[in-house]
Amino acid sequence: MKNKIPIIELKWDTRLLKKKIGRLCMLPDYIKKIDTILDGARSKGYLYLTCRIEPPEFSQVRSLESAGFYLTDVGVTLEIKKQDLYLGENLLKVPINTATIKDIPILKKIIKSLFLHSRFYHDPFFTKDDADKIYQAWIEDAIRGISADKVFWVKNKGFIVCKKSHLKIGEISLIGVANKFRGKGIGRALLASSLKWFYRQGLNKVRVRTQLNNINSLNFYLSAGFKLYSCDMVFGKIL
Repeated sequence: MKNKIPIIELKWDTRLLKKKIGRLCMLPDYIKKIDTILDGARSKGYLYLTCRIEPPEFSQVRSLESAGFYLTDVGVTLEIKKQDLYLGENLLKVPINTATIKDIPILKKIIKSLFLHSRFYHDPFFTKDDADKIYQAWIEDAIRGISADKVFWVKNKGFIVCKKSHLKIGEISLIGVANKFRGKGIGRALLASSLKWFYRQGLNKVRVRTQLNNINSLNFYLSAGFKLYSCDMVFGKIL
């Protein structure tokens, strides 16, 4: 395998859930060696592997399925460029603030069970408590500046997590609005604030990934001027 490492330990996930979790780097050279790779993963104590294919290739899908991997997510990445921005004129009337450390307890409460379309809530390896814990840790790390650069929120109602990638592209890591406050323009206001912030940082394009089965989310981004950029498939295997 030319000294390449086909499995990367996901240390954040492992540490948080106290279960050794890794990511299989599904390269063409490894297709015929999956069983050997899995045996090696088991010997190193891995309990679960994930593998993301982008763009999806049928030969790799068949190889993963033959090795016992199961589909956990189909993702769609959308992109918007500065010149395509259209969010309306009156959306920023919603009061938007920057989330701080003192807001973490409230945001951890809001985020719990909010992203039910995500793979963590229907993958049999993860319990509901695991999924809640992942998102609560995610939002805390984002606010502390560990995994994101900015978190905007509407107090007690919703939030958006912004990150600048090494490719000088803005990334919306998470956006969520509590169920009882949806349909009131809060999501649009949060999105507008994040895009304005990204562009002030000198970034001219922003990307966001959502699930293919989350039709409301897809329509939300498309109506705001985003365009389809890429798709991916995520597989999991319990070892």
